[in-house]
Amino acid sequence: DHYDRTLGYVHIGLGEQKFVQRDLLRGGFATTFEVSPNTGFSSTFSMDEDQASSAGMGLWTACSD
Repeated sequence: DHYDRTLGYVHIGLGEQKFVQRDLLRGGFATTFEVSPNTGFSSTFSMDEDQASSAGMGLWTACSD
């Protein structure tokens, strides 16, 4: 990226379904943060976050008060 960092995804298997990031987002334990050029899965990650938020999963439960 423009800060000279190496960015990447953490896989726990093969395919789009096997990201550590997705597990965290689906459980409501993370939020999305896009950093170019790693934006290839941004819509998938946003969808996971939106679903967790709507369902009140994880940390989203604490934010519902």
